[in-house]
Amino acid sequence: ERVERTPTLNQTRFSTSGFLNYQINPNYALTARLTQFGGREAGSQFSLTAKVSKGFNRKHHLSAHFSVNWVKPGSSNWASLNSRSLADYSAFSLSSKTRSEIQLGASWNWNINPHWSLSTGVNARHLYNDADRSWLNNQRSPVTVFSVLSYRF
Repeated sequence: ERVERTPTLNQTRFSTSGFLNYQINPNYALTARLTQFGGREAGSQFSLTAKVSKGFNRKHHLSAHFSVNWVKPGSSNWASLNSRSLADYSAFSLSSKTRSEIQLGASWNWNINPHWSLSTGVNARHLYNDADRSWLNNQRSPVTVFSVLSYRF
């Protein structure tokens, strides 16, 4: 027999965010964001980002960013558990800790022609107070290298 359950209010995923974007000039921008999470990943996040960009010509654009994020999980929840926590139930209390993160990244964008573009770059991040790999950190490595080829219709 199959029983379907309707999600309760605390199981739904709902978040509210507020943003502040300030462009100092065409090359420099500051961003702040405050997000309140609901449901299984309850908590709040505050982020500050500084971005620098430089266009060399119409086809080539270089940008870099520095970001600091703070996450405060809400009440203990299953989404914040990890494999170590499941092995040791007392580690469940780790979900109440505040987690901090610093990110640094750079990317290069090349508009090959009006339809094709290539973006490539690197992002690095370091997490504090997160030795057990919480839900904030779903990457296996702190460094991400990427390339994206895109076509615009």
